[in-house]
Amino acid sequence: MATRASARLRGSTLRTDTNAASNTDTSTSRISTRRGPARAARHATSQDAVDKPPAPKRRKKELPSYLRRSDDEAQSDQNRHTFLGRMPPEILTEISKHSTIDAAVCLALTCKLALALLGTQWLTLHRGYVKGRGRTDVSWHDLQATDFETDHALQGRVPFLELLLRDLREPGHKLCNRCEVIHPPLKPPAEHTVTKWTKGCEGNFIDYLPHSMGGGYNILLAHVVSAFERRDFERSDFERTPIDGKSSTEYLAGNLQIPHPQLRYHFSTTADWVNGNLILRHTYQFSRLPEADMHSSSITRMPFRLCPHQATTDQVPPKSRYLPDQRGIGPLLLYSIETGMGGSKRSWSYNRSLYRPPTSREQKQMDMDIIAGGNGFTFKCDKCPTKWRVLPAQPEQFTIEAFHCFGKDWVSVIPHFRSFLRRSGPTLGMKKRNDEWWSTGWYFPDFKIE
Repeated sequence: MATRASARLRGSTLRTDTNAASNTDTSTSRISTRRGPARAARHATSQDAVDKPPAPKRRKKELPSYLRRSDDEAQSDQNRHTFLGRMPPEILTEISKHSTIDAAVCLALTCKLALALLGTQWLTLHRGYVKGRGRTDVSWHDLQATDFETDHALQGRVPFLELLLRDLREPGHKLCNRCEVIHPPLKPPAEHTVTKWTKGCEGNFIDYLPHSMGGGYNILLAHVVSAFERRDFERSDFERTPIDGKSSTEYLAGNLQIPHPQLRYHFSTTADWVNGNLILRHTYQFSRLPEADMHSSSITRMPFRLCPHQATTDQVPPKSRYLPDQRGIGPLLLYSIETGMGGSKRSWSYNRSLYRPPTSREQKQMDMDIIAGGNGFTFKCDKCPTKWRVLPAQPEQFTIEAFHCFGKDWVSVIPHFRSFLRRSGPTLGMKKRNDEWWSTGWYFPDFKIE
């Protein structure tokens, strides 16, 4: 009886297992059908990946050549007899982990024995407990001056650069807190070169001034600030002189020869303090080539620009929400060039329909120029502190002088310099755009040029 009961039990168990297996296969097939062919293929790929053997381990990267030392060099090292040289390497490594950034770097860079023992481990140091993440390793390059996520300020790269700046023998270097790089002394505008690495920390520059093959006159806000500092040095009783020994006016001076196919184009810059204001004078001198004649169209078709608002271009702005009518620029600069050229040199070749009608202030200046009879009348821009005049025309030469005012004190430097920066684009708003079609309408007091 017991044998028959156990046989029945085993038979029922086998039938139950068979039914369960068939149900499982059916459900699996249904699920795989629902998943679709793409998901089933991914599932099969994952199974194949599991069955593959593990990838071989990567070989340890060899040390750089400057970390390798021969046995003879290691045995002859006199630092082995010092206290740190007799210390076990494990203890020295642990000391470097608990040291400050500047101490660990100096230890590894000033002692060859310590560099051989530590290797490049000093680049990654334990910097304490980060809230919510426990103890972490922070790279020396990733450390900032302050980190509010940590329990204390991370004094890393900036203090190390301050130590390097202190030990530099060449004066004039400055530590930039924005890019955390030690910059060399700022060159004068005539020698300064603008790159993509300098725009982030040095700011914008006046980009419409002439440029030659060897460079150009690139003036920054830092140049104007340096001119005011040099003026304060000149007025003070202390015998303090700039590093390069140049005065405030010599620092901003420059001369360039601009290549042009039809003219000899010379650009020069001088600076002067007039009634307390810093006045920058740009002189544009044009003379004809022996094989070509000079007309006013030779200058106006460059196009020629004095400031963000005065130019000779005949382009119209792209239509936007701020400029729906697409008006042209004002004709004041073009008028001054055409009338200043005089005689048969005038071309009047521009399409006057592309320029907007003169405003009442511009028309008043045109009328006063007619009264003056072309004797070097000084025109003024209504949107920025810029004045210009056309010197009486000579048979072989034509000269335009532009005067830019940068204010009297430190407070007025920034708004004056900002008015000379040209910002144009269809996406710029009313408060940021500053070009020949639109400006914010800043008010600047009148200034003397001589």
